[in-house]
Amino acid sequence: VSGDAGDSADRLGNSERIDDGRQLVRTDVPLVLVLTSAGIDLADSELRSLLKEMPSSKRILSLEPGAGSTRELPRDELDRQRLVMPTLPLLRHAEVFEPLSDVLQEFGEARQIAVTSRCTAVAGTVFARLFDAMSMIGALMGTASRVDGAVSMPQRLSVPEELRSLRGDLSAHLRYEDGRSAVVSLSDRAGPWFRGMTITGDGGCIRVTDWGFDWYDADGELRDHHRVKPEAHELQVSGGELFDPDTAPRPGAVAIGRAVKRWRDPHLPRPEAFDVGPAIAMCEAVGLSARTGQPESPEVLLNMM
Repeated sequence: VSGDAGDSADRLGNSERIDDGRQLVRTDVPLVLVLTSAGIDLADSELRSLLKEMPSSKRILSLEPGAGSTRELPRDELDRQRLVMPTLPLLRHAEVFEPLSDVLQEFGEARQIAVTSRCTAVAGTVFARLFDAMSMIGALMGTASRVDGAVSMPQRLSVPEELRSLRGDLSAHLRYEDGRSAVVSLSDRAGPWFRGMTITGDGGCIRVTDWGFDWYDADGELRDHHRVKPEAHELQVSGGELFDPDTAPRPGAVAIGRAVKRWRDPHLPRPEAFDVGPAIAMCEAVGLSARTGQPESPEVLLNMM
């Protein structure tokens, strides 16, 4: 474990590092954070057995999506609960999303969304960034009707069939039947952590990051804004009272640490569960489109489940 993920574990305190998957069953810990950059393969029978043996009192989280395709999504409800590990950090589960949801009710319908996310490989793969973006877009706009994707792999390698093997730079354009649209620009080799979203519509424009948002109306006037309150250890990380997560030494570690805390702290509301199927289908459509050069339909992939 190294980089942002390992740094997050250290900052949480009282954490134990587990390198052998079999220790997941034997170790008496309430929460397990899977940090593998190779992703989670639900087709692995040994991993399935290990997860089914986990006591219900334990929570399993992962930096990578818990399913690599619509074909891997478990049909059994219990398997969905135990095998599809919650992915973090997700923007839809970030602290900023709750006040943003209140503002969106006044803002009105989102007509266009642009999501940008970049990091280094130690904070997760580009598939993890894609799943995050698609789950956020899906929460605000639903499942796209058509998706057009492009992937630039390192060393000009061919785009792989497996979403878990995606690396490098990714862009996608999502279309909806009523004219709405969304675009994403993602990378897992682009330096320090950054995650942002711009929402446009009749209400103007809302610019969102992990750490706050600004809402401007169509005439450019600031209507509302919000900033996430820093915690004491985050102020120490930044070296001063004016905390700027985007310029702090490890903003990715802060994002991951905050996400884990929401699952770990009994005094905080747990992130809301959601159906990962549409988000995985949109991810799969991006990968397929990047290989075929043609727009693809997430709905078709969902219907093939």
